[in-house]
Amino acid sequence: MNTFFDFDDYEQPIQTYLDDRFFYTLLPNFKLIKYAYIRRNEVETQDGFFYFTPNGAESEFVNIQRVSESLAAYSSYDDVVFCKCAVIN
Repeated sequence: MNTFFDFDDYEQPIQTYLDDRFFYTLLPNFKLIKYAYIRRNEVETQDGFFYFTPNGAESEFVNIQRVSESLAAYSSYDDVVFCKCAVIN
């Protein structure tokens, strides 16, 4: 699941969707290294469909900005099971 801010939806502007960048195909004798760059977002909405509201609503959500991956031949000396995630501020 990933999230985004929908500027056209005034009732529920933070939307979620199924992100297909996290589909994994397993290959024998290969390892997949994947890095997910995660961003924490803060939004303040001060508008409605027909009006401006000076005391807006604040919200936070997290989304995955980009994903990079590499495929390499697996060695019996490798012990990588899961990769790290980097958080972007």
